[in-house]
Amino acid sequence: MSSSNSVHAPHVPASVGTNPFSTPIRLSRAPSEDERSGIARPASYFPTSGLSGLQQLRKRKFKSARLVVGEYDEKPWAASKHPKLKWERTIFYGSIGIGVAIGAIICYMAYASVTNHAVMSPTRVHSTMLKQHSTVWFLTMSSDQLIGIYGTLKSRGVDLDLEALSGPPTTRRMHTRTPKGDLHIVPTLTTESTKITKDQLFDNFVLNLTTDGTCTATGIDDCSIRSNKTAGTIINPVRSARLSTKGKRSITYGKVEVVAKMPQGNWLWPAIWMMPEKDTYGKWPASGEIDIAESRGNFGDDYPSGGRDALIGALHWGPVSEADAFYKTSGQHRLRRTDYSKSFHTFGVEWSEDYLFTYIDSRLLQVFFIKFKKYKSMWDRGGFGQTIVNHSALFDPWSQTGRANTPFDQPFYLILNVAVGGTNGFFPDGKGNKPWGDKSPTAPKEFWDGQSTWYPTWGEGNCGNSFTNGGVIADATDCNMACNGNATEQCGGPNRLTVYNTTIPPRPVGPFVNPGTSSFRSLGCYSDSVQARTLTDGVQTSGGPGSLTVALCLSACDAQGYFYAGLEYAQECWCGNAISNDGAPEPSGDCNMVCNGNSTEYCGAGYRLNLYTKRDAPNGWSSLGCYTDSVGARTLANQQFPAGGLTTESCLAACKTAGFAYAGTEYGGECYCGNSFVNGGGPAPDGNTGCNMPCNGNAQETCGGPNRLNVYQFGDGPISSSSISVTATATGTTATSSTVPTSTSLPPGWSYQGCWVDGADGRVMNNQRPDSSQSTVESCISTCSGLGYSVAGIEYGVQCFCDNFLRMGATKASESDCSMACPGNSAEKCGAGNRLSVYSNSTLTVIPVPAVQKTNLTGSWQYAGCVTDAPANRALPYQIIMNNNNTANNCISQCSAFGYNAGGMEYGVECYCGDVGNFEVSGQQFVAESECQTACSGNATTICGGGSRLSLYTWNGTTLTSWNYASGNAAGAYEFLIGGVIVPLVTQAARNGKVTFLEKWGTGPPNTTGAYELDVTQLNNFTAAWRPMHVKTDVFCSSSLTLPDRVGRQINVGGWALDSTFGIRLYWPDGSPGVWGKNDWQENVKVVSLQAGRWYPTAMIMTNGSILVVGGEEGSNGAPVPSLEILPTVGPVLFCDWLNRTDPNNLYPFLAVLPTGGIFVAYYNEARILNEVTLQTQRVLPNMPGAVNNFLAGRTYPMEGTAVLLPQVAPYTDPLKVMICGGSTPFQGFALDNCVTIAPEEPNAKWTLERMPSTRVLTCMTALPDGTYLILNGAHQGFGGFGLATQPNMNAVLYDPSLPLNHRFTVMANTTVARLYHSEAILMDDGRVVVSGSDPEDDRFPQEYRVEVFVPPYLMGNPTRPVVNMLEAQKDWSYGQSYTFTSSQPISKVSLLGAGSSTHGNSIGQRTIFPAFSCSGVTCSITAPPNGHICPPGWFQLFALNANGVPAMAQWVRIGGDPGELGNWPNSPDFSLPGV
Repeated sequence: MSSSNSVHAPHVPASVGTNPFSTPIRLSRAPSEDERSGIARPASYFPTSGLSGLQQLRKRKFKSARLVVGEYDEKPWAASKHPKLKWERTIFYGSIGIGVAIGAIICYMAYASVTNHAVMSPTRVHSTMLKQHSTVWFLTMSSDQLIGIYGTLKSRGVDLDLEALSGPPTTRRMHTRTPKGDLHIVPTLTTESTKITKDQLFDNFVLNLTTDGTCTATGIDDCSIRSNKTAGTIINPVRSARLSTKGKRSITYGKVEVVAKMPQGNWLWPAIWMMPEKDTYGKWPASGEIDIAESRGNFGDDYPSGGRDALIGALHWGPVSEADAFYKTSGQHRLRRTDYSKSFHTFGVEWSEDYLFTYIDSRLLQVFFIKFKKYKSMWDRGGFGQTIVNHSALFDPWSQTGRANTPFDQPFYLILNVAVGGTNGFFPDGKGNKPWGDKSPTAPKEFWDGQSTWYPTWGEGNCGNSFTNGGVIADATDCNMACNGNATEQCGGPNRLTVYNTTIPPRPVGPFVNPGTSSFRSLGCYSDSVQARTLTDGVQTSGGPGSLTVALCLSACDAQGYFYAGLEYAQECWCGNAISNDGAPEPSGDCNMVCNGNSTEYCGAGYRLNLYTKRDAPNGWSSLGCYTDSVGARTLANQQFPAGGLTTESCLAACKTAGFAYAGTEYGGECYCGNSFVNGGGPAPDGNTGCNMPCNGNAQETCGGPNRLNVYQFGDGPISSSSISVTATATGTTATSSTVPTSTSLPPGWSYQGCWVDGADGRVMNNQRPDSSQSTVESCISTCSGLGYSVAGIEYGVQCFCDNFLRMGATKASESDCSMACPGNSAEKCGAGNRLSVYSNSTLTVIPVPAVQKTNLTGSWQYAGCVTDAPANRALPYQIIMNNNNTANNCISQCSAFGYNAGGMEYGVECYCGDVGNFEVSGQQFVAESECQTACSGNATTICGGGSRLSLYTWNGTTLTSWNYASGNAAGAYEFLIGGVIVPLVTQAARNGKVTFLEKWGTGPPNTTGAYELDVTQLNNFTAAWRPMHVKTDVFCSSSLTLPDRVGRQINVGGWALDSTFGIRLYWPDGSPGVWGKNDWQENVKVVSLQAGRWYPTAMIMTNGSILVVGGEEGSNGAPVPSLEILPTVGPVLFCDWLNRTDPNNLYPFLAVLPTGGIFVAYYNEARILNEVTLQTQRVLPNMPGAVNNFLAGRTYPMEGTAVLLPQVAPYTDPLKVMICGGSTPFQGFALDNCVTIAPEEPNAKWTLERMPSTRVLTCMTALPDGTYLILNGAHQGFGGFGLATQPNMNAVLYDPSLPLNHRFTVMANTTVARLYHSEAILMDDGRVVVSGSDPEDDRFPQEYRVEVFVPPYLMGNPTRPVVNMLEAQKDWSYGQSYTFTSSQPISKVSLLGAGSSTHGNSIGQRTIFPAFSCSGVTCSITAPPNGHICPPGWFQLFALNANGVPAMAQWVRIGGDPGELGNWPNSPDFSLPGV
């Protein structure tokens, strides 16, 4: 109900002809308080005074108002003959007719303009994969004795063709079915669909398709296979079909459509694709391949990179297979809440000489699009001229045609298939519990062994709790198809289900063993005793024994710092730091009592514990991390075979029992032991990334991965070789007949150097090779010589060591001590226990026992001592592996260069950096110096720690880094500003005093317009504060600028996909604070567009007023766009090899105009200066420093940091400096904790590094009026992208470049709002910073609509601002001229801040200038910057600050005019032009 002073009258007398809906009578009463205040009430609201009347009104029946026949017969409108009414009708209906005619003409012209492609639609198909709606072609299959498809015989994972014939269909045996006209492709088990038995599958059976002519490949290796149990080779365990039109029908340009339903089932690989009829340009992929649609049958939630909810399309092309450039021409489309196995879809490709794209259901839903003529040739598109393969340059196989689309200019035929598995990487290792490894020689067997995990997911099984969509009982004879796995059972039929019912189980299903919470993992069921507890400390949990759950117990133990937790007898919780009193594993079935607080999980039993741990390894063991390994050269040489499914505990126990100090688990089920690391094995260069496979016996543990070991050490490591048990098959282990070894066939230059003592102070030779039971002097020398070593030593008969000298002050022993005969030649001597028979091909050097380096240290470092270390709790956090050059100075100089005041070396090759504070809180302790005895890899005379021992050094000079910690008003404050209407991707201040917000329209929420304008003067009126605006294409990941035209239009370029990527959008800011404007975003991509579609580009105003647009991708995760272009369009796009080479780590590059001319560009971890005229590279700058332990860290998207220009101060004689803060490392995504600064114009420009108070990626930075910079938002770990960042960084930091270097950061206030991917920060006219956004698409962190402001210290405490007045005539500046304003307070500083936009950590347009100024009384005069290199043309926020640093409200001034005449562009009716 409105807020008027009238309500419906309760007493209206009813009379004939009275309209009961007429205007209500006004009651004579005083207006209520609500009505006087103008508060609107809903229609159901009535004041109390009207209740009695309302009750009567509700009792009254409304009288019909329908006209009675005869009562009103006159039709006055029909009697009217006024000519004006006739003209109105004529004009009205005539306009409609003209509109229809114009529409018809437009539709016809649009229809006629579309190329009439040939259509190849042979198989509108169905089922497990396909449905045949028409019979353009009939498809048949060869013999059912087929190798099928596993992927080990051909690169695509399939090796059989079912040729297209012109006759009627023949029988499709198991692999294809055509019941009632439907076509199914059905993979089957070889043992179910052939006469091959399971025994034959595994051993001594030959399958040869060449014998009956059914092989469709060209080589015998592709057509025959023999099973061999010893070698692990089996007959391909699954058979399927590939349907092909090769030789029968092909197409060059046109359209191909297939209607299909994709299969569901783990490791199924459906594909609709095309191959060339002939290898015109060479073997694959030189002649091309078109993938219309490929998918994986796995469930999408189990397969993050895309299961059956994802559809992939691609072109494969390249001069050689190693240079397949499919990643430049591919795309993926994912469904939400459903997948491609649920219903039929049309999968198509449209292909012409100019373009090619694949699509789903409609040409508008494109998976990927390629415009051929965008590049001169596919060779240029691929950048193959810079590609080296096998140390050789590549040959262009397509140059002879002169066509841009070669090799996609020839006939291609269609293929339909369902493959299974494969070893070419389509199913990546370690994903979705994949049961085989691509590099494993026994991959098919591993696949077969995992049958229980994948076979139940195949077929057409459907489940539910009710019948839906009209499903009813059908004739029983319709269910006439045998089950794939059991031919004696019925499994439905075409469009028929064999239905079974059961009672719905209770929810949730259980009970089960909880895998663990609070960082604990399950160890299984363990024994316990009242007299001797396995875990010694009982604890109380929330709610008492009657409410016990696993989570409550684990949380209680975790809170008290215990490493172990156990649950017993349904109600007891026990904690401890060790497994005590011989507690041991018991069968899992012994722990069979459910928890009192959760009947779906187990809580032990009588004398039985469900045991959990936080430890990486059992008592006495420590984890060393992930190590490299190789099948042919094992890092740990002795394999063990613990009983049952492998767990970390079972492997470590087996190695300990066998007397080994090192244990390693690999590939989920392999256990290796040793007392040394051999064959060059060591810490993996990619960290723990490769150790990603769950243990077969406990999926909560990790057991290495392909060629990766999870390595553990018992105690302090191995003891000397004299006490190591070595088993060898030497023939004769002692010899007394001679004391001098006999060898008659030494390689040239090698000679015997005597018998030497080993192990007195440690190993005297570093590099041990694998033990050999056939060892000889010659074999060891050959091994060492082949590895480039000059010294070889043989010990204990079977051990071979290599080095370039003898270490540890080695001393000679009596020749009689080297008395062991070589097992491979009993006439030779191969050392003995702790004795080496040494040979060399040069003068033998003996290096003394290494000592701690305490002198000649770099900088102000000093030695602190030998300390303990442990992988689970490092003394110092950052590890660097220096296999050949680790020394004290090399290590600690790296630490101090990155601002760390503590460093140390461990185990000879490891360097660690951090702060003294890290060591102090780690709990590690100083120990005796004798425990650090390992020689440095870079200097064998000095010590670099030991096993789990760190040689610790600390900085004792001037503080490397210090940070200020502000409090109170000095810390600033976060404040809630207003609830948002969108999650913005771009925010931008406008000269009308408002802030524009742009979002991912089209891919964002369906009820938004893509753009809004925020008026902060209307915060108390939510509707008025947010003015809706509109864009026509998706601005997702685009770039924005403020133009130098006379009204400061905003421009946005690029976008998400298709037309969006070419989009150019313009907005003329109008209105004023408190008053809505009328202008909106203007766009017409058909008239004004980029030359190259760009997603993630950067735009910049050049000195001449033109717009430079750099980099990006083709959109929708497409190929890179390694080029730049000019707006308004001048010339073609310019290819940039440096962008092509660093893709995809160079998106949103940082750009800046330099005062001496030239354009600075930073991308990934590189930087260069471009000539501002030619845009060619003028100078390459040094690479940016990254992380202390990873120089490959990046600064631009997706390793997203932020760049700013430090202040330029009149008279502008100091060089301009660029500062870039934050970023992350590749692969692991460890955020950086530093900023790097460079003066790019200096002759020997170098990067200066400063440590930030915390790590940060997805950074935002905003320049403030006082010359400081606010750093905020982001995360401590991750990358740009959805769901790729964790650990939000909620602390703001202020950087003051006027303070001394390394003392410029101040820790400010914290927020409570996580701001991750797609967050922004922009400066408002009042000097506050608008903080918005966060769109992680991640269940852990919400999409953030709330808008905050950060209030800098200069506005805390409600200070009095200066009031500045400036005439409009004083706001349009020419270079070098003077302009005036008046102020209510004395002014101490004037700053000019470039109008910026914030997106993806990029502060586009930011520039801070402090011009020359002087004041006389209340009038101040400012001198504009001298030229467009110091200050590119554009709009700036002018801030005048008083003596306390408090800024006045910003005045917007234009500097340098509009030299590019952008105010007259674009000259199109679709755009309003303000002029220059």
